Amino acid sequence: MNIKFDHDFINGDFLDGHVRVGNERLMIFSTEQQLHHLLHARRWFVDCTFKSVAKPFYQLFSIHDF
Repeated sequence: MNIKFDHDFINGDFLDGHVRVGNERLMIFSTEQQLHHLLHARRWFVDCTFKSVAKPFYQLFSIHDF
């Protein structure tokens, strides 16, 4: 998958990184503040969905803390 991002629409360091394994690509979106919250959270809540993402993506996995 060859996707180019228009960084004018991505705030600062929000695109944290990506990992490629063969033809698969995992993209990580977060800010330093969000990672800080996860680091200090007592519980994480995770969600995975296939229905709310548009092609060429097929899955969204999110991590939340409260």
